[in-house]
Amino acid sequence: MRDKLDNHCKFTGGLAGDGTKFEETLLPNNNRELKNNTVIALGFYGDNLNVGYSSMGTGILSK
Repeated sequence: MRDKLDNHCKFTGGLAGDGTKFEETLLPNNNRELKNNTVIALGFYGDNLNVGYSSMGTGILSK
């Protein structure tokens, strides 16, 4: 996605499928079947948008 979007676009992700095990990520497809090797993207935009994320108690806020 970075190759196709402007450099000012920020990306962050979440834990999907198995929580904190980090063994397998499963996401639903259009038929509601859980599949691996799947990407779900959701975009937000606007001058007043703030995006934050954290891992193990370390938080980062990006504008």
